[in-house]
Amino acid sequence: WRGRVGVDLTAFHHEYDDLIVLADLDVPGLRSNETFRQLTLAGRAQLDLDVAAGLRSPLIGVATDVRTGYVNLPRSRTYGVEATVSMAPIPQVEVEAVYSYTDSLVTTGFGPIRPGQPLPEVPRHQGTLTADLRLGVVSVGATVRYVGTRTAGVDFVSRVLGLDVLDSYTRWDARGLVQVSDGFAVSVVGENLTDEVYQEVLGYQALGRLVRAGLHVSF
Repeated sequence: WRGRVGVDLTAFHHEYDDLIVLADLDVPGLRSNETFRQLTLAGRAQLDLDVAAGLRSPLIGVATDVRTGYVNLPRSRTYGVEATVSMAPIPQVEVEAVYSYTDSLVTTGFGPIRPGQPLPEVPRHQGTLTADLRLGVVSVGATVRYVGTRTAGVDFVSRVLGLDVLDSYTRWDARGLVQVSDGFAVSVVGENLTDEVYQEVLGYQALGRLVRAGLHVSF
């Protein structure tokens, strides 16, 4: 279509060392632990080497504390592909579709996140479709986003409720703008128009349907 269609395909492979993830109940640093303070200098040095090699955990869990925290995964990896297709069949219309596939794996883990499990909160499939239309002073657009199922981070909420998977969801958004004059415009934005019930973070429900309007003045 004479340059009106663009296709981009990217393959990726990442190896992670000490990737920080939401992974357990509140976990104070090992150097604040009384056991660590009682170690000899040689013992501390060996422990640091073991932690760096992924053989031992640098953190100690506190089962009586309900606050969440983050830990380092010694070894993990991801690979996948991302495809983007953009089209402008006519000057007034632009359409873009993005899809990504991600395979993730914990290769060295500990505690609740063990080798062989996928990385927390990394969906295998996700995609976005966006369309925009411009007719004179009027611009309208819409976006639909799909996020597949993914493993939840291991925290107090997931343990108490016995949940370990975040469900997939599809969200629809729309927007419109009228350029009344050179320095004045009116806009309307609608988010989650289908009032989809979903969670981006386990235990925290996302906002429902939201519509807002705005006036834009420039000098």
